[in-house]
Amino acid sequence: MKRPIVILAVVVGLILSSTTALAQAPSGAVFTTLPDGSQVNANIFEYEWDVFLDGGPGPNAPADAAGLPAGEYVFQVTDPSGKTLLSVDPPECRVFYVDESGLISGAGGPDGCGHYTGYDVDHGAVTVQLWPFDPTPSAGGVYKVWVTPWEQFDPANEKYHGFTSSDSKTDVFKVLYTGGSPDED
Repeated sequence: MKRPIVILAVVVGLILSSTTALAQAPSGAVFTTLPDGSQVNANIFEYEWDVFLDGGPGPNAPADAAGLPAGEYVFQVTDPSGKTLLSVDPPECRVFYVDESGLISGAGGPDGCGHYTGYDVDHGAVTVQLWPFDPTPSAGGVYKVWVTPWEQFDPANEKYHGFTSSDSKTDVFKVLYTGGSPDED
């Protein structure tokens, strides 16, 4: 009679380990940078439209270092706690793509909605502008960007606006001056 219990324990263990694997953030990293992929001191940006998302390696690292797995991703900008959604456009407009080398290869949603892009001077990867987003309620001007695979995005999850912390990569950044538009003189 001990065999069925052992087999059941193995099956339950396999099920639990496979669901645990699904509930993990993707490997790799995301960074907030300038449009050309250059870093800013301590992730402090002058204006909100200066902040771009860059996946994969940092400066002087090989192109495959810290790259995200290939696939379709979505991002959001929140306050540091994640409770207040600050991104103002629909999730479909905040989609970007990562190629087999782990670099962002493009961005954009249906019907031409999407964000401006730049190019990382170190690796030729695409960078994706995070703006537009509302000002943070954080007194220090701090924001948090979340990145998750599109298939893990769940609009029914209201706690983090469709994102789950265990399925997401995040980075925090600070903006010194908010308001206005990059087109203003």
